[in-house]
Amino acid sequence: MRMPERLPAVLLINVLVVAAIVLVGAAAPNARQAVRVRRWEYRVERTGDLTDTMRLNVLGRQGWELVSVTFRGDINATNGLYFKRPLP
Repeated sequence: MRMPERLPAVLLINVLVVAAIVLVGAAAPNARQAVRVRRWEYRVERTGDLTDTMRLNVLGRQGWELVSVTFRGDINATNGLYFKRPLP
């Protein structure tokens, strides 16, 4: 019985596709392990003076990032400053 001329090419393509699937499947768990979950610590400062840039600069040098501000009543009332920074 004679083998069709295209059969070797079709077999080679099938082998390459299966090999690619196996290689991608083997790499996927390693890729998932490389994802690192970032953990944060938080800090709340209460202040009536939002113009205290020296204090904000000190917190920034310590790694704190201002993420939110809440206002209580008028501008001179106690305000909440919410900070976060990554855990080591």
